[in-house]
Amino acid sequence: MAVDYDISPLWSIKGGAGAVYLQKTLLTEARIGPAWRVTLERSRAGTTFHVGYLRTFIPSFGFGGAVQSQDVGVGFRTALFHKQHLYLDASSVFRDNQPLTGNGVIADPVTGLVEQLPLRSLRTHTALGWEPQRWVRFEIFYSVVQQTSLRAGGYLDRNRVGFQIVTSKPLRMQ
Repeated sequence: MAVDYDISPLWSIKGGAGAVYLQKTLLTEARIGPAWRVTLERSRAGTTFHVGYLRTFIPSFGFGGAVQSQDVGVGFRTALFHKQHLYLDASSVFRDNQPLTGNGVIADPVTGLVEQLPLRSLRTHTALGWEPQRWVRFEIFYSVVQQTSLRAGGYLDRNRVGFQIVTSKPLRMQ
């Protein structure tokens, strides 16, 4: 179920709720749990700001098991120099993944016990772009991903800088 509501001409709120069903695997029991999302958005004169929260359950395909995931995100997009074709787009998301069971990813070679670790991530993405047509954008971007499993040696820090061409063709379905 999803609901979008315009609070005013500038502000809107969007939300959704449902249930997630995870099938039984060799490592986990079958589970059903609530999932929801909520986003508050402000739009004015080519500038959009949003902040949101998401809670859901995600199967861990690589190692078995499942995690409860919670995301808090914030972002904005604005036209530069009062030109709609030039823009700045930036966002950040903090994600906290907690294992639902003690089974999963780290195997102790002595005891053979397997432990799934929590994972915390911070992702930021900034793009400076030019959109000459609706179907093509040229962007210079900078992305940062920082993750930790809250264990010694379990920290990842990745920085990416690049240029990308984004294309899409609008499609009308009848």
